[in-house]
Amino acid sequence: MCRASRPPSIAQAMMQQVGLNVQIEVLDYATQVDRRRSGNYQVISQSVAPRLDPALMYSFYVGNKDKNASLMWDNPKAIELMKSAYVEADQAKRQAIFDEFHKLMLEEIPGIFMYDMVDIWGATKKLHGEPVWQSNTRLWEVTLDD
Repeated sequence: MCRASRPPSIAQAMMQQVGLNVQIEVLDYATQVDRRRSGNYQVISQSVAPRLDPALMYSFYVGNKDKNASLMWDNPKAIELMKSAYVEADQAKRQAIFDEFHKLMLEEIPGIFMYDMVDIWGATKKLHGEPVWQSNTRLWEVTLDD
């Protein structure tokens, strides 16, 4: 039986256009999480839920791989900067830490961050409270005028 192969993903096609011979394997989410946590991958693409603090975002992928196989970047300087950001309360000093961290990321490129999702919400002026939190509907402590 002859079966046509499915077309490559957009990412795979783009990489092939610049001469990279890649094969992208699409996985179910549970398998992808398992592989990430075990470090059983070469390159991984995945979304990350928003966090309220940049240091929390970095902790998702920065750290000692020998202690946690799911971490993707184990540069000692990056780990030091991330830890510094956790304990620094002064916003100007934190910004300097994040700027240095970003510069290091640009030098080493441990990951390529494609985009941040933008969700646009609209509501009537009769709605009071915060109906949206981290791009999710939040209905507690929200009221509507009659």
